[in-house]
Formats: sequence, C-alpha cells, structure tokens
Amino acid sequence: MTSVPGDRRPAVTVAGVGNWLISQARVGPRVLEMAAGRYGEDVELADIGSGGLALLDHLHGQRLLVVVDACVGLGQPGEVVVFDAEQVAAATSPSVHQIGPAEALVIARHLQPETMPGRTVLLLAETGELDESQLDTACERVMAELDALIREAHSAPAATPRRIGGGCARQQGA
Repeated sequence: MTSVPGDRRPAVTVAGVGNWLISQARVGPRVLEMAAGRYGEDVELADIGSGGLALLDHLHGQRLLVVVDACVGLGQPGEVVVFDAEQVAAATSPSVHQIGPAEALVIARHLQPETMPGRTVLLLAETGELDESQLDTACERVMAELDALIREAHSAPAATPRRIGGGCARQQGA
C-alpha cells in the first residue's frame, strides 16, 4: 500500500472478522454495524470477512488496530477476551478461520513490518454455547471495550515514527 501526498489515513482501524451466515461467527460484522457512524472519519471500519489475510490490506502504520472476532474456548460464554500484540501468538489457536487475523499479523510482522500499527488489540467474544440474544449482549460488551480503546488512542500522544533497518552507510571520504 503506498501513501499519496495529502492522503490522510485514519489513526485507528477497527477490523471486524466473521460471517453473518454462521451464528457464532457474527461478532465482527455485528460490532461493525453497531459502530457505523459512531466514531467519525479518524476511525476506519473494515469488514475483512472470514479470511484473515484480508487484514493485510488495512495495515498502514496507524496508531491503533483493533481486531474484533469470535473465539471458542478462551473464556465463559459471552465473555470478552482482550489480547495485546505481545499476546497475539497465544490467540492463534482458537480461530475458526483457515488463516485467522492473529496469524495474518504474525505474517505481516515478517513481510511488511513498516505497515504495522503502533498498537494492536484483539477483542474476542467467547461465543461457545451462546444463543442469539446472548450474542447481542456479548457484542455490547465488545463495544464498551472498543469505546475505551478508541478514547485512549485519541488521548495518547502520537507515536514516534518507526525506523526499519539502519541508516545508509556513508562512503569513505564523502
């Protein structure tokens, strides 16, 4: 992804992962629907479907990336589990997707480190054994966490630009 002069990119991206057709996988799309129009243009809402690699198209060095997804087996039904980037490797096994967002982030760290966000958070709602009404309650809990993360990101000072690799070596005598 290239940057165009004057191209203003959002400081925060909320990436919803999931599928409307599968009840337990609706968390990401449902939260995006709830968040529509809530945060303004400094927050990008990205529906990446159920394929984690689509997340790579939404990495642009933003201040905060929040990935919203469902999980099974990480908590009590309806509980929201929060992982920071350092814990992403621990979140790779519960994905119901072939390559989930956690795996995509690991790949991105190796292939395109310059596009990695300043902070990455996974908001996962435990959907095992939930019925439809309980799923809505879980999504409301995710929204409360999301609101807090976005408030925090907007109040924090801008991160220092990341430098990848060393400086250019000067030629002898130059």
